Amino acid sequence: MAKDPARRYPSAGDLARAAIAAAGGEALTEPGHSVATGAAAPAAPDGAGDQRTDGGGAPRDRRRLRRPVVAGTGAVLLVAAALAAVALTNRRDPGRGARRVATDRPRVEHISLGRRAVPGNIAADATGAYVLDRSARAVVRVGKISGQIEGRVKVGRAPADIAVDPLDRRLWVVNRGDQTVSEIDTGGGRVGRPFRVQREPAYLAVLPDEVVILSQRRDGASLLRVDKKTHRRIGRTVENHGYATDLAAGGAGVLATTAFPPIVDRYSAQLEHVAGFKLNQDGVPAELAIDGQVAWVVFSVSALFPSKLPVGTVLPGVVLRIDISTGKRIGKPIKVGRAPTGIALDQGVVWVPSTKDESVTRIDERSGRVIGKPIKVGPTNGAVAASGGVAWVGGAKDVIKITPP
Repeated sequence: MAKDPARRYPSAGDLARAAIAAAGGEALTEPGHSVATGAAAPAAPDGAGDQRTDGGGAPRDRRRLRRPVVAGTGAVLLVAAALAAVALTNRRDPGRGARRVATDRPRVEHISLGRRAVPGNIAADATGAYVLDRSARAVVRVGKISGQIEGRVKVGRAPADIAVDPLDRRLWVVNRGDQTVSEIDTGGGRVGRPFRVQREPAYLAVLPDEVVILSQRRDGASLLRVDKKTHRRIGRTVENHGYATDLAAGGAGVLATTAFPPIVDRYSAQLEHVAGFKLNQDGVPAELAIDGQVAWVVFSVSALFPSKLPVGTVLPGVVLRIDISTGKRIGKPIKVGRAPTGIALDQGVVWVPSTKDESVTRIDERSGRVIGKPIKVGPTNGAVAASGGVAWVGGAKDVIKITPP
């Protein structure tokens, strides 16, 4: 692990991507050194070409018909043509018409964040998305309706994770480089003075009265509670031995995932350890999302020894559903694209981007079935957030807005 915190992987997704690239013999460009060219203006919607509208019928003949005989003949011909059209429609394969409906496909829009932007994690609410720009050390606000950048707010060095608190209209950002946390008023864009926390803050989760911060160090992870109003520590620091990969609020407390081996640890709101659930799944648990009593955990999977495939071959990822009260799996693992590193839930839909396939898989939350074909989005860093029926995915130099039909 690098001695300089700013050069360490800010999230499990970055670790997974680096491991995949190394195992597959690929070169991985360091995010901080990526530079793009071109205008920073919002890009044209990528999905605009996918939307088609069928014509509204043949052009009307505006010529005045002067002779009754000609008019009567025209009426007979129109009736005959209509009957022939009905007959042909009844004989047509009904499936062909369904495949031609373009509105069944989600709309995909690419919104540029700037020539030198390095997108990181994303948070979202009903009004839009908040994207970490690691290069600019800022949070970029993108409007849901406008589809454009509506503001930028400076934060600390090497921002690693972001969470939105819709009740208090606040954003919370952990800055791993200078070991601080930034608080942002989403209404006015005002930034409070960053406050220092324990070493190596990597993830955070927002509870009603406090923020829980998870730090990942060389010798393990630890959790700390901070009062929202005073920014003072509450209680003691709780140690979590293992390599932590994510933290999320749920189950009247928080849940944390660790790798090697994959485990989900459940804590109360006071950070008392309630239970630890072994996941018994190959791969790295990259991220989790919680809805009620169900935790959704996405895994990045690579071929291991012994295997018929070369070691490090990137395999399709899987999503597990875990009952957080019992730790038991719900249903079978759900296959998604290769090298997934993020997951988000919203309005009964689960969104999972694939960094290797450059696509996004949708899952029906109730049935656990994949919805349609993966949505092609182009290069993505795997970060995702969803709110108000819209999903936001991190791109190469942009954020990708996906609007279902």
